[in-house]
Amino acid sequence: MEHCVSRGDCYSSLVISLIRIKKFEEAEKLFKEMLAAEIKPDTLASSLLLKEFCLKDRVLDGFYLLDTIENMGFLSSIDTDIYSILLIGLCRENHLTEATKLAKIMLKKSVPLRPPYKESAIGILRKYGEKDLVDQLAAIHKELR
Repeated sequence: MEHCVSRGDCYSSLVISLIRIKKFEEAEKLFKEMLAAEIKPDTLASSLLLKEFCLKDRVLDGFYLLDTIENMGFLSSIDTDIYSILLIGLCRENHLTEATKLAKIMLKKSVPLRPPYKESAIGILRKYGEKDLVDQLAAIHKELR
């Protein structure tokens, strides 16, 4: 079977198309069905869906989806801005347990905090006593320079 399109690519293309035509609920449902069937979504579909969660002020839902993708071993290279946007959203909504978990995922994957979210997220995490975590996140940024 030469030149075949994988199920993951096919479903991912459909998720992307649904997002682009503003059918977010359908895209979310299809994406979750993909995960339930252990069909690996591509990076673009994952990033776009997570971005939509952020734009719709559903950062907690976005975090749990990212966590599910991570636990299944399906994360490849989600846009680094998505991590920063999720982190600052979780911090601002006082979901500190989830924010800490996300920060630890970012550390494990060496994902730096991105401006303009960096200072705000660092300030909130530091305020809640996560100084070591903040120092480690800041170190990633310095290593990548």
